[in-house]
Amino acid sequence: MENEQPPTYINLSISVEPNIELPNDNAELCYPGFETQKILDDGAKWVHERQRTCKYKNPNIALFGEGIKGESVLLCRYLTEQAPPA
Repeated sequence: MENEQPPTYINLSISVEPNIELPNDNAELCYPGFETQKILDDGAKWVHERQRTCKYKNPNIALFGEGIKGESVLLCRYLTEQAPPA
């Protein structure tokens, strides 16, 4: 025990410039199912055009949401009063 050395630790910190960002979800990404393919295609084109012409950098524009069954649903369908499910 006389020659016992205390434990040695190395603490290493690394940084990357510029910072690495996690990939964003694609706002145009949609899952077929509830909406027709034409609505999905036209909606994706509309979102792409809005993002391209927006004066803000990386605007967060979403046109489709995910329904209970994992299908893309046009978000404006949720903006009007609807009867509750049976």
